[in-house]
Amino acid sequence: FTALDDCITHSFEDLVATPEIDQFIAVNYPAEKLGSRPFILLHAQKLLFSGRLNELDKLYSNNLQLFSGSGFKGAMAALKGDFNQAALSFESDLEHTRRANPEGVACFDAPIAFFYILTLGHTQNAAAWENAVKTLSSGEQEFAYNPFTRDLFRLADTLLKLFRGLVVEARASFNALEKRPDNSIFTLLTALVAYWLTGEVSDETRQKLKILSISTKIPFPWVALECSQLLILTAPHDLSDSIKTEETSPLNETNSKLKALSPAISIEPSWRRTLAALKQLTPNSPASTDSKKPDSTMRLAWFVGINEPGILSLTPKIQKNNLDNSWSPGRNLALNRIYEGDLLPFLTPQDHRICKALRRQPDEKGENYTFEQLKALPALVEHPHLFLNGHPEIPVAVTPGQSAIVVDNKPGRDAFSIGLYPNLENREIMVIEESPTRFTFYNNTFELKEIAKFLGPDGLTLPHEAKSELLETLGPLAAIVPIFTNLDPDSSKGTSIRNNQNLFLQIFPSGNGLRFDLRVKPLGPLGPHLKPGDGQKNIFATIEKLPCSANRDLALENDRRQAFLAACPSLSGDNQLASWQINELEECLQILSELQEFQKSETEEAAPKNSDLYSESELPADWLICEWPVGKKISLKNRTSTSAFKFNIQPHKEWFKIEGQVKIDENQVIELADLLKTAKKGMGRFLPLADNQFITLTEDLRHRLNELNFYLSNEDGELTIHKAAINNVAELMAGLPEVEYSLTWQNQLKRFKEAGSFTPKLPETLQTELRGYQVEGFFWLSRLAHLGFGACLADDMGLGKTVQTLTLILSRAQAGPVLVVAPTSVCGNWLEECKRFAPNLNPILFGGADRQQLFDELKPYDLLISSYTMLQQEQELFASKEWEIIVLDEAQAIKNMNTKRSRSAMTLKGRFRLITTGTPMENHLGELWNLFNFINPGLLGSINQFNQRFALPIEQDNDEEARQHLRKILKPYILRRKKNQVLKELPQRTEILLQIKMTDEERNFYEAVRRQAITRLEEVSEQNDAGKHPSIQVLAELTRLRLAACNPSLVVPESNIESAKLKHFGRVIDDLLAGGHQALVFSQFVKHLALIRNYLDEKKIAYRYLDGSTPKNKRQVEINAFQNGAADLFLISLKAGGLGLNLTAADYVLHLDPWWNPAIEDQASDRAHRIGQ
Repeated sequence: FTALDDCITHSFEDLVATPEIDQFIAVNYPAEKLGSRPFILLHAQKLLFSGRLNELDKLYSNNLQLFSGSGFKGAMAALKGDFNQAALSFESDLEHTRRANPEGVACFDAPIAFFYILTLGHTQNAAAWENAVKTLSSGEQEFAYNPFTRDLFRLADTLLKLFRGLVVEARASFNALEKRPDNSIFTLLTALVAYWLTGEVSDETRQKLKILSISTKIPFPWVALECSQLLILTAPHDLSDSIKTEETSPLNETNSKLKALSPAISIEPSWRRTLAALKQLTPNSPASTDSKKPDSTMRLAWFVGINEPGILSLTPKIQKNNLDNSWSPGRNLALNRIYEGDLLPFLTPQDHRICKALRRQPDEKGENYTFEQLKALPALVEHPHLFLNGHPEIPVAVTPGQSAIVVDNKPGRDAFSIGLYPNLENREIMVIEESPTRFTFYNNTFELKEIAKFLGPDGLTLPHEAKSELLETLGPLAAIVPIFTNLDPDSSKGTSIRNNQNLFLQIFPSGNGLRFDLRVKPLGPLGPHLKPGDGQKNIFATIEKLPCSANRDLALENDRRQAFLAACPSLSGDNQLASWQINELEECLQILSELQEFQKSETEEAAPKNSDLYSESELPADWLICEWPVGKKISLKNRTSTSAFKFNIQPHKEWFKIEGQVKIDENQVIELADLLKTAKKGMGRFLPLADNQFITLTEDLRHRLNELNFYLSNEDGELTIHKAAINNVAELMAGLPEVEYSLTWQNQLKRFKEAGSFTPKLPETLQTELRGYQVEGFFWLSRLAHLGFGACLADDMGLGKTVQTLTLILSRAQAGPVLVVAPTSVCGNWLEECKRFAPNLNPILFGGADRQQLFDELKPYDLLISSYTMLQQEQELFASKEWEIIVLDEAQAIKNMNTKRSRSAMTLKGRFRLITTGTPMENHLGELWNLFNFINPGLLGSINQFNQRFALPIEQDNDEEARQHLRKILKPYILRRKKNQVLKELPQRTEILLQIKMTDEERNFYEAVRRQAITRLEEVSEQNDAGKHPSIQVLAELTRLRLAACNPSLVVPESNIESAKLKHFGRVIDDLLAGGHQALVFSQFVKHLALIRNYLDEKKIAYRYLDGSTPKNKRQVEINAFQNGAADLFLISLKAGGLGLNLTAADYVLHLDPWWNPAIEDQASDRAHRIGQ
């Protein structure tokens, strides 16, 4: 770029044609190419100074977005002699730059700055001259990077000083300019400035201009034209006619639009310019003395409403900022504190102006405080913390209204009506409630009162023949109040016609969100602000003492209103007020994003569907203007996509650390850690930066960042990735342009890929033939063991988790001893199954006296079986051993992370960790976290991270995205098959709910127990007994009610009331035994089983029995006896025998009483419904 810039600068300065460079830029830097803007603008500067306007017009039209804010449109208009259009275009581009970069200063590059200042001189806009000082100074700081641009800025500054009346300074600035070669464009530019400064040029300069006018005709037609025109203007009077003929030459068709600039500035005596500047001087507005920033932890909110017609009530309340960044409802602030001047540190200047309107009036009750409406209401305009009385969550708006005379045809009559709107009822000020959240106030001036006297409260009706006199009357009235009419008067007489057809979206901070008002300003910013497409088509008013009129195109306004609404669907459609209050910041940002996209439309294809409303040169960005209060603008950066990211992944201890950054723009880069922290604030694809700036993420980038966050942990200030998540993260990074991976990462990823094709051999000593899905389960376990990651085998109860686990143990037994931890009732089953399926293993049931010696002698092929109770008791002994494989059977036993049992399991050390469970989650997701923290510690982050990322969103908000991410993380390490998926031959389980009606006597007993429970709970609540926590007492009373529902004698042992449930149980058993069936009978209450035993003993029915008190050596005896047909019934307590047992001889299961958790019942039922039944 620097080389091209130097070449084109040389072309400017020395007026040398460079067609090769022009062609090079056109070919190598098309508009769609990233980074092409500076090259295209460089080429455009060349075309501008060359005067090749047709080429520049075409380049500009084809690249509108690239030229936004550049000033070229204004410079082209100036070269065509249309200085009014030039001024509008320059101001539009400056405003565009201010909107796009609110923190920076709007300015232009040197060539454009020269035409900008020249335009301001022609239009004689003194106010703009003062603003241009800052614009020019900023431009020089940013763009004066070589002598050429530096001197161009100095020339522009000389002109500006001249126009401002600083003639002495202008001459000094001009004389300080460096000398340039004769064939330079500076020869012309300095001659122009000299002419405008003094009205003449030297003979030496004239000679140079003659040479330039000849040498530049073809390559630089504007230079040739300007030289010729300047020679004519500065020629001696007696030679001027001959010089006109000699020096002027017609322009060819290509450049026929060019107009000479030299006549554009009138030549005046220097004293006249100085006097004119003096007349323009006005007192500066006093600087604000309120430089103290208000306290951000507290604020004053104003609650408003209409308590009596036309009067707005005001209630100030102090609100505190809560920890979640919301605000408290507020507490009333006593008005006497305001009146007495209590200087609350959090008051804003706007609050102070409202407080100054407070008045004290003594009455019979003492002192009464009221707000003077004339002073308070204007101070409420655009206040960000206005709320509806009694509703701190509903923001409101207070806006100034403008009275108007409305003239229209009388419907159905040949007459006219003229009236004043609104009817102010002789009040000084009046508030109208336009909607529940919008209040408009109107000031009643002396003139309005006089007009109201003539027109009356209902307006005046005039006959049709009065039309001409009516129209003559409107002119003088328009000097007092705007006039709206659908009549067609001759508006050209004595008025300035202003037809501003733009739509203005006025955006105000309101509550925690924004208010959007869509308006038109047909007479400009000082005229009435109206709803688009609404009202009368003709407007008359006096603006700054100048009679003005506008003829509105209501159809065009309405079409544009609909086009705007179609482009901003988040505004939820049209409404009568063309005003929208949006309270959620994310919704506000979405609307701003839609606006941004709408205003970026540069071609008819990119415009809304009804783009036939405007031509190619009249795009949405031209007719929709967004307006913000000063200093309150929310700025959206350009969309940030995955191409803006850079990542680096390196080893970090046993994990990997990831570093990254995203490039927001040329000057701003955000680190990945900061970006993710910002993303947690939960505003979708909008992320907040400093000073009300936000970046907009593409949907793809937002999705990737959200998912990446699920895999990251923060360890010692580093963002780390668990090694078990490497495959998922690699998939997430796929397609990103700049990711740097370490060799360790690449090797680990390669192992992941290769593990998919790893096929282990089935152990030859396995004494059973595995089913197909069991072989798949063995392969899956072997691959994870090969990779060094833990596994959760979560097949349905009865699908052979034990035999799959034994197959894996057999395949790796030669490497070292194996530990199996299981519930006490299941340990015997492990011994039996090991002997049956894996006789090569040496199963050892942990116990006995010399336990240390047992551990010391453990060797390959040894399989130590322990209960969870023994693990807990001998925690240090178990933790001292390095195991080849650790198996936690029925691993839901360690679901609670706070139990000693769970903490003991976490201390175990092994090369491969496996948990087996048919119910990996029984109550809540925290249980799942604990199980996975055992097999793959850290994969799901800390418990706090897990709760924030998964548990709370899924359990409380039913967040499907969080659920899908959790499933994706767990999928490689959990295998779950259901019976109906893999066992087609197993009959479907049939569940029958038997509803048993209590006898009258039993129902009365139950009701008495229920009433007694209520009384006890009321006593606990009232007395708050120190020994009984209310929630524990509630549980105790519920248990008593459940016992009463089973059998009254469980509550009152001496009761003789017959149990309907026991009686029905007897009938069911009789039917089952008669049919030759075997059944399992479960109850959670051991004493309920005792009643069943007594009943069966009386009936001489054989049964087997097992509960928590059954000795370990007797458990397997009971199980074997039932399996071998020694009894047809097996009574089992739910907690003691509800899991881990194979009781396939039974084909019926009876649950005498339901358990709190249905998953426990399913576990118990599946003791029978399994392979081998």
